[in-house]
Amino acid sequence: MWKVGDVAGLERKELSVLLERRRVPRATPILLDQAMQCLAAWNNRLTDSPAAAHERTHHRELTALRAELTTGRAHRRQLQDQVDAAATVIAALAAENAALRAQHTRSSAVIVPFARPAEPRDS
Repeated sequence: MWKVGDVAGLERKELSVLLERRRVPRATPILLDQAMQCLAAWNNRLTDSPAAAHERTHHRELTALRAELTTGRAHRRQLQDQVDAAATVIAALAAENAALRAQHTRSSAVIVPFARPAEPRDS
């Protein structure tokens, strides 16, 4: 738990050492370049901290998971398109099958095969 005056990634002693050289009387303004140097040193310390390393690892994992999710969604879309195409073909075949069955039951014609001519016997 952080308390007022704490800085993420730095212990109080380290923060004191960093800011020790920057102490000036209240009425004296701090020069911008000195403040920027102090912030740059602090930023370098934070970059090398275990929390920053954990954050980088976490960011890499999130990036990999997002890429995997995108790939999975694309694959799901492709499979859904294949399922839709198969369902369309099945519906068309079922309709054609039903039409052929209906045509067959309405048909009153009897199919009589032609008699084949007798084949001469070789004796």
